[in-house]
Amino acid sequence: MPGPPAAFAGDWPSGPARALAWFASNLRYRARSPLADAQEGLRLLAERRSVVLVTGRSDLARPLTERWLRRHGLDRYLAELCFNNTNLHSAQFKLHALRERSIPEHVDDDGATALLLARQGIRRVYLRDWPRNRGLPYPHAVVRLLSLPAIAEHLE
Repeated sequence: MPGPPAAFAGDWPSGPARALAWFASNLRYRARSPLADAQEGLRLLAERRSVVLVTGRSDLARPLTERWLRRHGLDRYLAELCFNNTNLHSAQFKLHALRERSIPEHVDDDGATALLLARQGIRRVYLRDWPRNRGLPYPHAVVRLLSLPAIAEHLE
């Protein structure tokens, strides 16, 4: 396993805690499997849009994320990967990245992020429906759907 990079972006700890944080992050995502509908959903989305993966994860996670996407055959559906190389928190970074690229639509699974993006003028935010993101006062720009394929079909 490669060692952590010399410099970390954002809120990563320093000193010995830095290596521990990197190791924990590596273990956390390495064993995860994609959602059952991820392949089909990304394929359908890529047929309708140019898919840009905007993540709040720092560039530190880039090699791990790219390897995970390749291992599960999901990388072929992505036009671009956009990692957080700023000191912004995840939702703020996503807003920044979307505005910088003039992207009017976004898919997320975090209700608070969806709420922020919609309130800040992102035209349409598709929210993957989970029990934990129910009950927030979403504006009309937020569309909650049950799956990635359902989101893709909504785009037609």
